[in-house]
Formats: sequence, structure tokens, C-alpha cells
Amino acid sequence: MSTTAKRTKDTSSATRIIPEDLLVSIPQTHTRSGRAYAIMRRAIIEMVLEPGSIVNEKAICAELGVSRTPLREALLKLQDESLVRIEPATGTFVARIDLETVFEGHLIRRLLELEMVKLGAQRMTTSAERNLDVNLYKQKRVASDNDFGQFYELDEEFHEIITGIGASHRVWRVIHSAKAQLDRVRRLAFPLPSHLETILSEHEAIVMALKMRNPEKAAEAMDRHLSRVFKSVQSLIADKTHLFTDDARQTLEEFRARSSGTE
Repeated sequence: MSTTAKRTKDTSSATRIIPEDLLVSIPQTHTRSGRAYAIMRRAIIEMVLEPGSIVNEKAICAELGVSRTPLREALLKLQDESLVRIEPATGTFVARIDLETVFEGHLIRRLLELEMVKLGAQRMTTSAERNLDVNLYKQKRVASDNDFGQFYELDEEFHEIITGIGASHRVWRVIHSAKAQLDRVRRLAFPLPSHLETILSEHEAIVMALKMRNPEKAAEAMDRHLSRVFKSVQSLIADKTHLFTDDARQTLEEFRARSSGTE
């Protein structure tokens, strides 16, 4: 066997850190650091890189086909979003899920998206209705296949479409950055019993209110949808404690107390 053939076989048989389908899902049109960021963020949210695991920078650079500089730039941005923890003397680690940051992300998301959906109801067009209908159709198709990765992407697209109708994609970038920790909880919840069906039903209610051009009904439907994350957190902490920070249960109880006005 030639050296080239042996190298090809070794490469193809080696266990990849980042799956090939994830790599090809992020377009080459990004800058190198931007593409590295998008791939790493998706890998962390999809639990390809689990909380607490070390980030093998050398191997990931090889898989992404980039030098250390673009990856380090991506990791610094991910650290700002509390998705990784960089320890200069030790290495880079995927951060465990911090509920305080999850709840902060939810607060920002809720405040902005409720305003966006109300504005969207006032600014709806036939073209916007068509875009939402196409997105819902795709959601139903991938949900029937239990394709959680694709459903997550379409879920993100759904909310981005509404934000674009209400204001602009610049607002979506603010929301997207603020909800990084929240996204891990959302994605973890997808396999829970009947969860995708519930999300689809809530999405349909939001679209119905938007088509009615009713800002208040649209906001109510969106609020019910976004608030579902708290039920998900309770289930996930019980079943996947190791993915959360040690203070997760205490943080959840404190949040419940604040929300009920008992504190």
C-alpha cells in the first residue's frame, strides 16, 4: 500500500471530532474565523462537544483546515458567550450550562422577540406569510423524521424570519448572541416526549396570529412559546445533572422564588 493510500485510509477511519455533515452545513462564504465560530458554536449546542470536555485545538484546526489564529478568535467569541472556558495554563474547555446565564438570555430574548412579533403583525406581507408557511412545512417534515439537528436550524430560521419582518436581521444578531447558553437547553429538550409536536403547535399559533395582523395575540402566542424553556430546564436538570454547573438546582429554586414574588 502506498504512503498516500495509507494516509487516506487512516484519515477516513479516524474518529472525527466535528462530524462531516456539520462542517458542510456551514458555508465557505464566511471568513475563516467566522466559519470556525459558527461550526464550534453549533458543535457545542448540538452536544457534539459536551460540557466539561477539553477542546483539542490542534485536531480541530486540522479538521476545519485553518490555522490556530482563526480558531483562537472563534474561541474568544465563544468565551464571551460563556460557551467555553479558556484557562491559559491548562487548556480550553467546553463550559457546563450555567442557569443564571440561561435565564439572562431568556430575558433578553423575550423582551426583544415580543416586540418583534408585535411589529411583525403590523408589517406582515404576502411574501412574509409565504416564507413562514414554507418554514413550517419543512419543520413538520423533519420533525416526522426526528431530525433534531435540522429542526433546530429551522426553529432558528423561524424566529429570524419573524425578527426580520418586525425590524431587521441586525436585531436577530443581538438575540442570537445573548441566547447562546439558552440554546443548549433548547436543543437538549428536543428529544423529550412530544416536545417537537408541542413546538410545532406553538409555532402554528404564532403564524396564525401574524396572519390575522393581531399584535396582541401574536405576542401572547410567542410568550407562551418562549416560556416553555422553564419546563424543559426542570426535566433536564433531573435527567442530565452532569451537564449543568453545580449550583443549577439552587439557581432554579431562586429563580422560581423571584418569579413568584416570594423573595
